Amino acid sequence: MMDANQTAEAHCICGKVKLQFLRPLPVLHVHCCCGDCRQGREWVASEGGPSMKQAVTLIYYFENDLAPLDSEALSSLFSVKLREAGRTTRLITKCCHSILAIDHPYYEENVACVHSDACELVAPHIDPLSRIFTDGWDAAYDGEMPSTTASLEDSKAMWEKFAGIVKRPVREAKGIKLQDILAQLPPPTILGLAEKTRLLPPAGSRDSGAGIIE
Repeated sequence: MMDANQTAEAHCICGKVKLQFLRPLPVLHVHCCCGDCRQGREWVASEGGPSMKQAVTLIYYFENDLAPLDSEALSSLFSVKLREAGRTTRLITKCCHSILAIDHPYYEENVACVHSDACELVAPHIDPLSRIFTDGWDAAYDGEMPSTTASLEDSKAMWEKFAGIVKRPVREAKGIKLQDILAQLPPPTILGLAEKTRLLPPAGSRDSGAGIIE
C-alpha cells in the first residue's frame, strides 16, 4: 500500500478497474486472522488473482461514499459469497480477480471494507487499531505469525471502539454506496466453500513472502 495525498482508490492489479473513495482517509485499519478473510484471498489467488504474500489480512475501512462507475467498469465486475449461508459479499474484477471491496450487514452500509493485499490500494496510511480473530490463525499451515502483526487487543473496549467506527453514519455523502454498485450486478456467485477449507499449499511449500508489508 502506498501513501497518497487526498486520494483513496482501490485498483485491480492489472489496472483496468478502480474504485474511488470520496473520503480519502481510512476510518479504521486492522490485521485480521479469521479463516473467511484468508479463504476469500486464497480463492482469488487460486483463480489467478493477487498472490498470497501472508495469511494475515490487512483490512482498511472507508466511509461508504464512492464515485459512480461507468458501464464499462460495471461490466468488468462480479460479486461472490464463500458459501450459501455466507453474509460477506466480495466485489471482484473479471479481468484479474482482484477484490476491490467487501460488504457485510454488520457495517450497516456505513463503511466499505478493502483488503489491501487483494488489490492495489492507494490511500493515506493509518496505524492498525488491533489484531483481531487471532484464534483463526492456523500455525500448522501458515507457520509463525509475522512479527510485525499488530498487537492483540481482543477486548470488550476494543470491539466497542471498532463498532463505534464502522457503525457511524456517513454525513453529507456526495457519491454512491458500495451497495448501489452491487445492486447493478447479477446476484452473488455462491462458491460453495466449506469453512476452514484451504485452497493453497501450506506456507512452507510456497513463496509466501517475508511477512506484513504496508
